[in-house]
Amino acid sequence: MAYHYAHYLEHVAAAGKQQYPIPLYTNVWQNYVGEDGDNDFPIVAGGGGYPGDYPSGGGTTNVLDVWQRFASSLDFIAPDVYLNEYASSCRKYRHRNQPLFIPEQRRDDYGARRIWTAYGSFQAIGVSPFGIDTLEPATNPFTKHYGLLESVSQIVLDAQSRPDASVGFHFDELAADGSDPSRPVVKHWGGYEVTIERCFVFGKAGPGAGMVIHLGGPKFLLIGWGFQVRARSLSPTSTFTGFLHFREKQVANKETGQLRTLRILNGDETRSGIFAMMPHDDPDYGGFPICVTIPAHTMIAELEVYSIEGKDDV
Repeated sequence: MAYHYAHYLEHVAAAGKQQYPIPLYTNVWQNYVGEDGDNDFPIVAGGGGYPGDYPSGGGTTNVLDVWQRFASSLDFIAPDVYLNEYASSCRKYRHRNQPLFIPEQRRDDYGARRIWTAYGSFQAIGVSPFGIDTLEPATNPFTKHYGLLESVSQIVLDAQSRPDASVGFHFDELAADGSDPSRPVVKHWGGYEVTIERCFVFGKAGPGAGMVIHLGGPKFLLIGWGFQVRARSLSPTSTFTGFLHFREKQVANKETGQLRTLRILNGDETRSGIFAMMPHDDPDYGGFPICVTIPAHTMIAELEVYSIEGKDDV
């Protein structure tokens, strides 16, 4: 079935490109049964585990090679991500280094947080929530996410052009029992182990999302909110890793990606150099009277770390 659909669509795409030489793609209704399923609600229109239970023949991951071989006039095959684990879908649809575009996905907070994973970890060229026009801009969760992404778009594009220069992530709401469904993200960059985790608060921790870009050496750009970053030197002779600078940045020129320093953060904002906090815009102080976990402002900051090396015995 996949061969015949792909073969037919190749004729359509090839003929179309003769008239309009523009990028072409087809989207995919994914099957949701399996280890990467992400759904806990009744399925009204979506997915399935067997041919006939969903529109079989499309470019699902098990026949993606067939589509790429027999519909080569398509520039990429794009997944609809509703009921499948987000990062897994992104990873699978970068198959053979094809561009990642998500033409349909959830339009709620849960979906909005995940677009940072697409852009930061899988170099997505676009993410489009289905039915975004059914929400008012003032209450639409994508307004905040897209607004921040738009302001740093040139910076993100530059990072996407460099291998392994960025990572995107999200931290979901805590479970009803207080457990954390989101795990920390760990990267090795510039001789340091960088750990990204949910931001500390005195009260109840909230959700978060964003990306970290390795600027080279010991410098990192933090974008987003609701997370914090720790660093540890990977040098076997290092005795201490600390923060040299932690500066809140503001976009000075969107076209060039130029940033300017707005505030110098230290002390309480880093728990005396333990971690660099990128707080939520309304952190829960849990009744604590001192506002040490300052709320987010620009949601952009530059971190520079350093390591102290021990002396060899003589």
